[in-house]
Amino acid sequence: MLSLPFINAISLPCHDMVLSNYTIVIDSLIQGTLSVLHFGTRKWLYMDRSSIHSPEDIFRPDWMCWINELLLVFQGIQLAEGIDWQMGISFLHSKIHWKSMYYGNLPYIFAYISKGSKLRFFIFSPNLEMTASLTQISQISQEFNLDSIMDRFGILKTVINIYSILETIYRNWKNYVSITHIPSISSLHPLYLSVQRNGETIIEFFGEFVKKTISSNLMNRFFKFETLCAIYNDTKHIKNLVHCVDINGNFDLPVKEKDGTCRILIQPVGYHYYPTDEKEWKSCLKTVLKVLHEMHKVGWTHRDIHWGNLMRHDSNCIKKRGKDSNEIKKQNVNSDVECDNTIIVTKRNDYDDEWLLIDLEMGGRVNEVLDLTLWDRWPEKAEKGQIYKSCYDVWQIERMLHEVGDNEFKTFSKYFWKFRNLLRKAAIDEISAAEALRCEWFVIDNDLFDE
Repeated sequence: MLSLPFINAISLPCHDMVLSNYTIVIDSLIQGTLSVLHFGTRKWLYMDRSSIHSPEDIFRPDWMCWINELLLVFQGIQLAEGIDWQMGISFLHSKIHWKSMYYGNLPYIFAYISKGSKLRFFIFSPNLEMTASLTQISQISQEFNLDSIMDRFGILKTVINIYSILETIYRNWKNYVSITHIPSISSLHPLYLSVQRNGETIIEFFGEFVKKTISSNLMNRFFKFETLCAIYNDTKHIKNLVHCVDINGNFDLPVKEKDGTCRILIQPVGYHYYPTDEKEWKSCLKTVLKVLHEMHKVGWTHRDIHWGNLMRHDSNCIKKRGKDSNEIKKQNVNSDVECDNTIIVTKRNDYDDEWLLIDLEMGGRVNEVLDLTLWDRWPEKAEKGQIYKSCYDVWQIERMLHEVGDNEFKTFSKYFWKFRNLLRKAAIDEISAAEALRCEWFVIDNDLFDE
């Protein structure tokens, strides 16, 4: 059964259309066709057209399609008729951000570029030679003329073939979200898709930065906008701590919108990761303590140390695939194309990456009197009417270790256990981050941990 968008795609007049009318035709041909093919099944495809509400929105593609609202598999941009195709390809390149934290184990993604009445389809894949460009692009269709009824049918045929490949990816979903160095699907982030958290916070990954929008209700109940600005301003020099930036990557401050919401653009970007051995644990906890030491030196406490706020940078290490894996790029999508999922992500040395502490919203001044009790991960003394000491941040690291369980550490060295015993006493003995960093565990050679 043909849907109304499908009928519109064929029946709209073919000549003298303005750009907005071409948008209707493109959406009808591509999104409309995908919706028809998707009809009656579990809705595993999610599609959206970008809109401009704030400056950073210009960084999105004009149209996007995700599988399971996670992996971006198809995107498109529309250009004015006078723009060169190569410029359009460069423009699309800037929106790809090929990192495994966004694309999982996908070997390629699809894209279209239109300019005026012309439209072409492309396929993007990682640059396996790891040269200057991060992705490779190949045109996989003829140049279609949207003013031609026959070319519109050609677009439909191309979209149907693309859908069959997307369906293959969906059917083999685990192959595309299982990655050597990323521990679980929760470590993947949907590029350009707004994700609601607890109904009060919206997170959107833009590739090289993250947009975080905090509701006015949450701001009024728990956070002070002036305090948030001061924290980001005073800590912008601290390495391995999240920073507030503008759309050009320069240091900036949070923005309070007219409706009371708070908008923050954040760098660097990372993914959730649990350390896997004693070396990684040492690297991770040393980084956290260094960040806390620097924060405490400028008079701020973090107050929200837990696994959700500890991330790892993505360095995108990729091996070559088999010699047949690039055949997809040599084929025209108007013919039958098989899907390849043989991309391999290498296991990385734990020194190649850095850890990242995020979320400063709950932060406050050292020795500030608390006006409410918020967090079950705080020590008992950290309650309303009492001061919040910097050593309480250090104590929260022990809370993280406790949540993991002792079995994780049963083979660890005696130096680790001395360090952990120190953490357990941090709140009572007022152990500072600087004192914790002087622990013997951080001084001895990592070779002692080798199996």
